[in-house]
Amino acid sequence: MVFINEDTGWGWPPYFKFNSADVTAEAQAFATDPGKPWVLVKYYGWRFTLFSMFPNVLDLKMINKDYTHIPVFNIVFFIVLITLILIARRKIKKFFTKRDGNKKKHE
Repeated sequence: MVFINEDTGWGWPPYFKFNSADVTAEAQAFATDPGKPWVLVKYYGWRFTLFSMFPNVLDLKMINKDYTHIPVFNIVFFIVLITLILIARRKIKKFFTKRDGNKKKHE
């Protein structure tokens, strides 16, 4: 997979990444290691070939070959997001149902 490695500084998205030189040095060290270690790449973004966009690397970490990554933050984030969307949908539906009921009473 192809990545970019650039500082986001104070811009968007607010990752406040200022260590692209350090990440580059780590990547070069892993690439030249004779043992060819397995590396977990933490990144944000997606690859869009149409816009020549690449994910930006945040961190590199050496791992064992049999390591299985479980993205706990992503799982919790999406469960909370879906729950909030369902609650909002229910409240909006309830609001409009009440409103329609009040209109019928006044007619």
